[in-house]
Amino acid sequence: MLQRGSGDNAAATSKRSSQAGGLPYIKPEHLSTERRVLSVLMARAEKDRWDNPSVVMKVRYDGKLFLWQVNNKNPNYDLFIDILGADETKWAGNDVIVHLEQDNVTDRYYPRIEATDEKPTTKGRKQ
Repeated sequence: MLQRGSGDNAAATSKRSSQAGGLPYIKPEHLSTERRVLSVLMARAEKDRWDNPSVVMKVRYDGKLFLWQVNNKNPNYDLFIDILGADETKWAGNDVIVHLEQDNVTDRYYPRIEATDEKPTTKGRKQ
């Protein structure tokens, strides 16, 4: 998890931000208020667009592949560390439960994860 110096990497940054035909990022519209399994397929540490530490994961949810970037200001960042450990390179092959939680003030929905100890809702989940 070494960080590069301040060299010119404009090509890599522009390709990443445009996604160049890659996987879509998971959004609240993809998720449910029911608790369902989310599988982490790959994970790596990197900086987000505001230079905050973050983790980008390739995940499977409801039979579809997505990317999910979680920065250190997101409550799920610490939850992933608590559940899967501090070494993101070992997260692959692990599952968490994800659901949408509604904010009482704004009424917006946000994804929240929890350990798989609890029984997930598998109704409608594609295998």
